[in-house]
Amino acid sequence: MDDSEMMAMILAAFREESAELLIGAERCLGAIGDGSEEARRELARILHTLKGAASASGQAETTARVHAWEEALDELGETGPADPRALDAAYRRLEDLQARIRGELGDPGAAGSRSGGRAAEQAV
Repeated sequence: MDDSEMMAMILAAFREESAELLIGAERCLGAIGDGSEEARRELARILHTLKGAASASGQAETTARVHAWEEALDELGETGPADPRALDAAYRRLEDLQARIRGELGDPGAAGSRSGGRAAEQAV
C-alpha cells in the first residue's frame, strides 16, 4: 500500500466518523436548547473526539475550527435552556463544520442533511 492509498483510507475513516459525530452534536444541541446538562457534557466529548480525529487525519483547518467551538462552549451556559443567540451560533458552527468536511473530503452522507432546518428555525 502506498502513501496515497493510506491517506485515502485515513480520510475515508475520518469522513465516516465525522458524519456520526456531527449527527451526535446536532442531537446534543437540540437537548441543550431544552436545558440538558448531560447534553452539554456529551457535546464537549464529541467535539474533543472530532478534534482529535481531524488532527490525526491531517485536517488542520477543521481541527482549528473544532477547537474554537470547544473554547466557545461556555456561551451555551452551564444549566437551564441555552440562550437562543448562543444556540443559533452553535448551529452555525455545526453547519460550518459540515460544509468544511464535505468540501475537504466529499459528502460524508448524513452530516449536513438535518441542521439547516433547525438553524433556520433558530434564526426566526
